[in-house]
Amino acid sequence: LIVLKHLEGNDMVRMWTFLIFLTAAAAGSSRLFAADEPHFYQMESGIVEFTVTGAQTGKETLYFDQWGLRQARHTRSETPTRGVSNIVTLTLRDWTYIIDPEKNLGQKEQDQVLKDLLENDAGSDADLAVSWLMRKGWEKIEEGVILERPCTVWQLKDPGIKLWIWKGIPLRIQASSEGGDIVMTAVKIEENVALPENIFIIPDTIRFINADINKILLSQSRYSPHAITVPK
Repeated sequence: LIVLKHLEGNDMVRMWTFLIFLTAAAAGSSRLFAADEPHFYQMESGIVEFTVTGAQTGKETLYFDQWGLRQARHTRSETPTRGVSNIVTLTLRDWTYIIDPEKNLGQKEQDQVLKDLLENDAGSDADLAVSWLMRKGWEKIEEGVILERPCTVWQLKDPGIKLWIWKGIPLRIQASSEGGDIVMTAVKIEENVALPENIFIIPDTIRFINADINKILLSQSRYSPHAITVPK
């Protein structure tokens, strides 16, 4: 699961990095997925297209395989004050890589909760995502429907994010802040499709930095929804 520091400054960028970790886990290499490894999603592979509305507008496409343990998110977003941003987010097992392909800059971060779950085989195939959510402090509050798929709605009260989860996959993400609501909603799902390996490859030209890539993008009037930092 994926995913969140902007919503006017930091809140929105917080929603997205969070989503990345939620929809992430991504299996980190090009090797074949082992049958005895855990499933983060209850679907082997797929493509999900989203629209982003509210304080930020845009589109996102999620590609995943290896039961959600390998993902690539391509996000194009826009705000009236900061213009257009194109961000690629790769989640390879318990590592997430946030990349600005136009600037050839990147930042990587490890999800320690997911790392622990994978190393200790905590949770069965059916509830690994649930175990991750509960350890992160999420609460299950109600049921819902997105694209005719039955979803369980989870809530994180601080910083105020709701997720509509179907088979471990977030089909709707809603974040609230002083800067306004931002909503990302699935509009199309392709199930169990073959994906090319190059979707999950980190370009050799990317320079990874220790500084917060979101601050750099913001200083360049570029906004990344994935820059959201979520409490651990």
